[in-house]
Amino acid sequence: MSRYIIPECYGDTELISILGFRKANHSPSIGAVANTMQKFYSKKLAIGVIDDDKTRNVPNYFNDFEDYITKENYKIKRLPESQHFIIVLIPALESFLLNISAKLNVSPEDFGFNNLESLKAITKGQKVSKNTKFKSFVNSLSQKQGSPLIEIKDFLNKKII
Repeated sequence: MSRYIIPECYGDTELISILGFRKANHSPSIGAVANTMQKFYSKKLAIGVIDDDKTRNVPNYFNDFEDYITKENYKIKRLPESQHFIIVLIPALESFLLNISAKLNVSPEDFGFNNLESLKAITKGQKVSKNTKFKSFVNSLSQKQGSPLIEIKDFLNKKII
């Protein structure tokens, strides 16, 4: 049932996979997420996963989505009268992960990520799915009490199951 989840990039797709949704419907861009939701899931459940870093390039389709859940590091928005949701990581995947690691007292350096750029170097390519350091880093964040990743996983489980 993970095909109902449509992440916008390789890093977001791997994040969703680490949370237990292994067959997400990867899209290469925020525009492709919107197009996939509209074209292939018009009358079905669809959950996009996007970053909040492309304020000028947000597809018009997402303009009608309303806040459903708002947290410090992410938002979930819903298109009224539909089963369409978007999970918006604030501001983008890499900063989202670094921000929550600081709050959860998880050191990214322990996983080989010394700064934002070192994390971006991994998440921007297809090889992120094979990077054990990234997987371990996200896994450690997802297991900490109070982690936003637990909340996102719970939301996905409730919607998909």
